[in-house]
Amino acid sequence: PEKLCEDFRVLQDAMEQLHPGLYLYTPKDKFDQLFKGTQLAFQKPATVRDFYLRVGPVVEKAKCGHTYFDLPRRLLKQLHQEAPLFPLPLFFLNQRAYVDLEDQPIPLGAEVTAIDGTPMAEILPRLLPYLRSDGFNETMKCRMLADEFALHYRLVFGTKKTFEIEYTAPGAKMKEKIKIEAIASVQLQKALIRRHSGKGKLKNYQFKWT
Repeated sequence: PEKLCEDFRVLQDAMEQLHPGLYLYTPKDKFDQLFKGTQLAFQKPATVRDFYLRVGPVVEKAKCGHTYFDLPRRLLKQLHQEAPLFPLPLFFLNQRAYVDLEDQPIPLGAEVTAIDGTPMAEILPRLLPYLRSDGFNETMKCRMLADEFALHYRLVFGTKKTFEIEYTAPGAKMKEKIKIEAIASVQLQKALIRRHSGKGKLKNYQFKWT
């Protein structure tokens, strides 16, 4: 706990002394409450993940696209390599999630309404504080979440081997449910490259001196 508090004090000092617009969107008294409450939360040993989940939303209150709190690169790489992950690329539009890949157990364009019984309307607010953007704009956050949903879902909700996904197929009114196995990061990255929203955006260019 002492080391956790010390680490957080270093971060707090850096934010208060170096950030030029720390109180632009969140008043100082609110930040003071957040800093104090976070310090008091470290009363027992915690993992790196626990520390990240507690501190990330505090840093996000700066509402600055260039200010964010992340896990160590080494750990992120390990998570990408080892952890089973949510298997479907998703695209987010107006706070809703849609399947972004063809030839999947759930059809392209289907709206994912819940995962393991938790509505997407409750999942998104729990994930967005770990993504950055300027001001109160959530468009950028949702765009980033399309690339990083599986990782953030794993960090917040834990590792799972299977997912029960509730969805509504395009043109349908009734919701359906299906269980899908988690996949390795390598498989997910290949799926993200093939996703529907990315088609036509990646072009090959040639360069030569004339």
